[in-house]
Amino acid sequence: MAADTTISNPAMFCRQCEQTQDHIACRTVGICGKSPETSTMQDVLMQTVKSLSLWAVAAREAGASADEMKDANSWTLSSVFSTLTNVNFDESRIEEFIKEGMTIKRDLEQMVTAKGGVAPDGDVARLDLSKMDTDELEDFGYTVSIPELQKAMGNDDCFSLVEIASYGAKGACAYAAHCRQLGYVDEDVMTGIHHVFAKVASNEPDMEGLLANALRVGELN
Repeated sequence: MAADTTISNPAMFCRQCEQTQDHIACRTVGICGKSPETSTMQDVLMQTVKSLSLWAVAAREAGASADEMKDANSWTLSSVFSTLTNVNFDESRIEEFIKEGMTIKRDLEQMVTAKGGVAPDGDVARLDLSKMDTDELEDFGYTVSIPELQKAMGNDDCFSLVEIASYGAKGACAYAAHCRQLGYVDEDVMTGIHHVFAKVASNEPDMEGLLANALRVGELN
């Protein structure tokens, strides 16, 4: 799953579906019609999902109940589902998800502190996009694109496992989002989803840990 290195500074880099340009990624406009702006904003949203997931894991480890995790669970399912193929090309709505995620993450941070839990460390855990406007969010999005994240990890095999787990977890979220529409949310499934996204938040090329993480997605599905 190596990124295409023959094109520098692509307008976008989306391989959400199986019909991507050259079977690598859409880099100018999506085959589906997705714009570079929407694609970039979705990259920001997924980084927000990873950040919130780190705090969701910490909150549960600190003793948070299923009821206390309802907002985080619901937001995660809606946000991840919005990035799936042909679901949501509304950049303004995706921006709303980002801002909502920052608010819920702040609530989780306070919960972890109140329960005497251990706060997660690292830049992704400390991510704060709450005061960024649309242009600033788009600029940030280019720093967390697939090629940039792959460069940061520095190991193509490990990054392939990150991608496998990420897209697999998106699929699990799709199933879970439909279940939620029918009034059912499984806390064990949500715990697993947040663990998967928390693991891929790291740039550490942890082959064994990332393989276990990818296999965990299979257990969730």
